Amino acid sequence: MNRLQFAAPLLSMLAISSAWAANVDAAQATGPYVGGAIGRTSFSARNLGLPKIASDESAQASKVYGGYRFSDLVGVEAGYVRLGSAIETLTVGNQAVSQRVTARSLYVAATSRLPLSTDFALTGKAGVSFGKSSSANLLPASADMTGSKRSFMWGIGAEYQLTDAIALTADFDHFGQLSNKVRANLFSAGVRYRF
Repeated sequence: MNRLQFAAPLLSMLAISSAWAANVDAAQATGPYVGGAIGRTSFSARNLGLPKIASDESAQASKVYGGYRFSDLVGVEAGYVRLGSAIETLTVGNQAVSQRVTARSLYVAATSRLPLSTDFALTGKAGVSFGKSSSANLLPASADMTGSKRSFMWGIGAEYQLTDAIALTADFDHFGQLSNKVRANLFSAGVRYRF
């Protein structure tokens, strides 16, 4: 069998498998979905203006979300995230004062998806976070970590398709500022269900 006789069947098989993969990806890429995830928040409290004695800037977090994919390239998503609590211990006068703030965010984002195979894809999002950090404030106004802030948010992630409807997800989301003094990132793993 010469090279041309070998190449024709090989090219035909590649074309058929590519068309099949494209059809599977298109079916997985469109339609509504919901999801949930748990993970760890990494907080950053900046410009507090007082000496820091100690801090706990990591917390358990959870998120629920829903969205719609128009195609691999374009989709929309909205979600609610409980980011947990951050604790900062600062010196106020001659006393150590510990301030705990609890944070959350609502977000709306445009999404995109890059299939690497029929089962595995990379994902991304960019949008707006409506963040809030709250507590009974114990610090001077210049160091107040409480408040709310609208901020640019973005995220990257990966998904593994277990079935046509169910996928496992792993994400990194940056929510920007939740208040004038507090920022947050979230690493999470979860499950997404596509209708």
